[in-house]
Amino acid sequence: MPNVTKLWSIKKQNEYSEYASDIRIFQHAFCEEVCGDLMTTHSMVSRNIDKMLVWINKINDLRRSLYIDDYLKRPLRIWMYDKHSLIINSTYFSSLKANWKDIANEHQMYSPEYYLQDYFQRLNQSRKISHHHPQSQWTNNPLLADYFIIPSDFMFFYFHHQPSTLDDQQFNNLYVDLNENYMSVLLTNVRTKFSYWTLAPSKDQIGANHILIIPGAFTGIRADLLPSDAPPQYAYRNIYITYRHQYDVIIPQSTLLKWRRNKSDDLDTLIKKKKQIFYFVGILNHTISFQSPRSLLSSIKEDIDQKQNYTASIEIQGKQYNIIQIINGHIKSYEYIQSVQSSVFIFCPEGYLPWSPRMYESIRLGSIPMLLVDNIVLPFERFIDWRSFTVKINVSNIKNITNFVDRIEKFEQYIERKLASALPYLYAFRWPYVIVGDNKTRQYVFDPQQDLNETSRNVFYYISLELRCRRLEQFYGFTVESSTSKSMKAQQLPSQTKNKK
Repeated sequence: MPNVTKLWSIKKQNEYSEYASDIRIFQHAFCEEVCGDLMTTHSMVSRNIDKMLVWINKINDLRRSLYIDDYLKRPLRIWMYDKHSLIINSTYFSSLKANWKDIANEHQMYSPEYYLQDYFQRLNQSRKISHHHPQSQWTNNPLLADYFIIPSDFMFFYFHHQPSTLDDQQFNNLYVDLNENYMSVLLTNVRTKFSYWTLAPSKDQIGANHILIIPGAFTGIRADLLPSDAPPQYAYRNIYITYRHQYDVIIPQSTLLKWRRNKSDDLDTLIKKKKQIFYFVGILNHTISFQSPRSLLSSIKEDIDQKQNYTASIEIQGKQYNIIQIINGHIKSYEYIQSVQSSVFIFCPEGYLPWSPRMYESIRLGSIPMLLVDNIVLPFERFIDWRSFTVKINVSNIKNITNFVDRIEKFEQYIERKLASALPYLYAFRWPYVIVGDNKTRQYVFDPQQDLNETSRNVFYYISLELRCRRLEQFYGFTVESSTSKSMKAQQLPSQTKNKK
């Protein structure tokens, strides 16, 4: 492993070279001596082999217990590969310098690919950041790391080729090129040039300590909840991503709003602003299915425009509300913010994938997200009580969506309860990056003031917390056979351990 030994001192390299040379020269005598010792030891202990095995198991259990105890008392240790060393033998991609400035300006929701790498790199450069989040820290020794980050610029290279301008054949060529000449090269180098890929307690956990960031999959569909022959529910140009339960960690995308709700905001003031029950603005005609949520919302809009089936307003608890507004297209940012703040429920249908930035925007702006999707997986579900501050409507019920209000007793108290339940999680979807500069020079930079301490837990806190639990599951015996009793028990133990601590 030259990438490991090159870090050694000259003296250590010479000692290792002499040792390896001796092994090659005296291998027969070496094997004979070792095997002879093994045979002698075996003959001595064979009569007490059962006691021997019990002792070994007890020592192993004690070792694991001590390791877990140490793990729970210290921060998560992160180490990141050098990006350029992973694609050095990919001529085109290694020569193309990634410039996230332009990509972040045009496609800001995909910026977490850059944010995560930048943030953990800052852990290496400045210990001050790690004090804000005691859940994780950088380690200079990769052999001590709990997780290894594989840095990539996949989304940069994707958008650099302007995929929206490509025809189907050109898009397919780009897809193949990115997978075969970039991602495949990158992952092959991780596995073959470094020894850390196999640092795992068992064979089926090899590679489970490595993190690869895919911003195109901020949330997904539970494939294990669907029939084996079910067609893909969400696809873009015949490409779809399915969430792999217990492998993937769902993260929020980036949405930088000029106005954000704070924990100190008065709930009564927020509720008094509400003048409309349901609201949606966005493109309605870019989905692939006539039964998709956006297509169904488009049908509702047609009925509204033709003044069919839907009344314009309703009185609830002595207050008059407009019932529903659906806008096909985009509006100015300040109009969007005002419309969301004045609405009770914000429709959050799928895009090309089942997630939608409206989910996070409505939480930050003081409204209730109404998720219009089936089998969705949301960020940090282990720690965030999504049901307490969102509403989920099955796709099959969208046509009758306005009837939802009829089932709510004490409407204003219901709104207040939902908005109050969102308070503990206002920072959970916040990336500590801000915009600086004007429209021509603006860029996204790290803001230490936004990287809050443990009392205001931002997205990095929850990512670290989720990774800690995943690691504990591995210690407790989780395997790729996730439905076995051993794996299911391993998934329960981290929460119990966390509660005890």
